[in-house]
Amino acid sequence: LLLPLAPAIVVIMKLKFEYLQTKIQFKLKNHYFSNFEHSSKTFGAADDPALLLQTVKSVNMWGNLFMEFKRHDNNFEHIFQVLVLVLVVALRFTGTPTVEGFQYVFLAGTESTFLIVFSATWSAKSLVTGHLAQWVNRKNGFVTTKGKAILAFYFLLGAISRVLAFFLYFSPSMGLLDLLGHWKM
Repeated sequence: LLLPLAPAIVVIMKLKFEYLQTKIQFKLKNHYFSNFEHSSKTFGAADDPALLLQTVKSVNMWGNLFMEFKRHDNNFEHIFQVLVLVLVVALRFTGTPTVEGFQYVFLAGTESTFLIVFSATWSAKSLVTGHLAQWVNRKNGFVTTKGKAILAFYFLLGAISRVLAFFLYFSPSMGLLDLLGHWKM
């Protein structure tokens, strides 16, 4: 019942622990600097550094869980959304469609084709940037711009190959690319 709220709960918990981490860090800094300037006392609250380490661990755990949700979102939603949009656009330009009804989508002319192509492009961008964000998060943000460009190209090739494989699988049965032209003769 609460499954659609799971990503929101993860984000809220991550933000809660980030706030707690920042609060503990300021407390430790203020305690250290006030003791350092006024006296040579040692740090008295030994549980605060332990709490800080536990909080950092919780922030990392919730962040990794959020990235898992993003990865599943990319793998199970965006790839099929791109595929369906590409199939719909290909049905627009084929001469031998076996699936009827999609012609009504394109009655408005080139504007509807542009919107569908734009939506497919945006979904493909989301697919690539989602994988890139996951990879950068796995490396704790230490990926150079050159590395990001290479990874983006790599993920783009991967997404294109997956969509192309599904597209070629469905092409003969849907009559795409005029593959069923011999039946029209």
